[in-house]
Amino acid sequence: MKKTTTLIVMAMLCLIFNTDAQNLKSTIKPLKVGDRVPEEIWNRTFQVVNHPQGKETMTLKEFKGKLIILDFWGTHCGSCISAMPRTNKLEKQFSDQMVIIGVTDENREKVSSFIPKNKTLKSINPFSIIGENVIQGFFPTNSIPHYVWIGEEGLIEAITNPDQITEEHIIQVLKKAPLTVEPKEYIDTDRPIFAGEGLQQHQLFHYSVMVKGRQNGLSSGSEAKSFTESMCRRVFTNYDIKGMYHIVAWELFQQLGLGKFSMKRLIIESAYHDLLEDTVSKHRPDWYRNNLYTYDKIIPISESPNLYHYILEDLNHYLNFTGTIEKRKVKCMVLVKRKKNKEVKGSLAPNSFPLHNYAGGLNSKEFIKPQVLNETGIKDEINLIKSESKNMKELLEELHALNLDLKEAFRTIDVFVIRDKKPTQLSSFSNK
Repeated sequence: MKKTTTLIVMAMLCLIFNTDAQNLKSTIKPLKVGDRVPEEIWNRTFQVVNHPQGKETMTLKEFKGKLIILDFWGTHCGSCISAMPRTNKLEKQFSDQMVIIGVTDENREKVSSFIPKNKTLKSINPFSIIGENVIQGFFPTNSIPHYVWIGEEGLIEAITNPDQITEEHIIQVLKKAPLTVEPKEYIDTDRPIFAGEGLQQHQLFHYSVMVKGRQNGLSSGSEAKSFTESMCRRVFTNYDIKGMYHIVAWELFQQLGLGKFSMKRLIIESAYHDLLEDTVSKHRPDWYRNNLYTYDKIIPISESPNLYHYILEDLNHYLNFTGTIEKRKVKCMVLVKRKKNKEVKGSLAPNSFPLHNYAGGLNSKEFIKPQVLNETGIKDEINLIKSESKNMKELLEELHALNLDLKEAFRTIDVFVIRDKKPTQLSSFSNK
């Protein structure tokens, strides 16, 4: 009886807490730089992990008078985690004057089990608010990591990306000097990107925008977002040129019945490969600041079959490259029967795949450079278990045991070619 009573009390407390959270969330007005943090945030009780004093709950009020940097993160966010060793080092450097507190909507069990297993975080043991979504309503964002700077007087001093957490900027805030950070603005991707509030979405017939340069208020990604029942849409945010062409090629290959597109069907004939993607380090802030693009295309649903044709036209028109689908005779790897008078050894295992899927999966192997084509001539449904081979020797041994082989051959296939524009084709929207 005592156990049952305890469970009922706990359930009631959870219900009261969740109701309180929902009531607060419904009245939230997002805060911006220069605003004063409201009392409900200072006095709100937060669940936490790795509190410096071992507490499981706390209020922000106990850190009032210091520079507080809220680090919005998640266990799924590699960029969040990779930034933490550097920010943790800065926190220790200014430990008397500042504190960095993580904020995640993930629960205690998930966060507490994740941190000790992560090679980056296990030595840092980051202090974090958990299971929290109300405070996120005050500081909305489309991307994490996301940092909110609260000054010692309780004002929002800055909202930034992780690269702005530097010794110089921290000193500027602590000394009340002019702050030179690059701000991170909230951009609502449920609306046409960069469109003003005056745009009446129900009157929209066509919308297209392309912006060069990293947008601090957006994550990097691409999706076919729902818009209205009468309009369709594709959005690229903070995307490199090669990535945009790749997605368009994948969609067009499917639409035109050319099969699955893989990067092995992509041919780059350009003297400016470094403008297409970060080919050097994958961690060059200046490159990302200058060579990423945000593109939004919205058209009537009746025009949806032409969406990716239109996007390709835009990319070819506004960038200094052109992408085209062509037939080329190129070196391939062809999957064939090893002995024609012998059957291929299939599998009845539940985790097996049809032969054509198995052959397609070989295109994901990095050690196979050319496109893989299925030329076994087998029409019957034969299932095979996905290849786990890590090099060509292992793969050939696996294939030979199945009575299959992989051989080099030249074939004329559909490919997607990215090339530089001729001087007479160059647009004024230069990226060189």
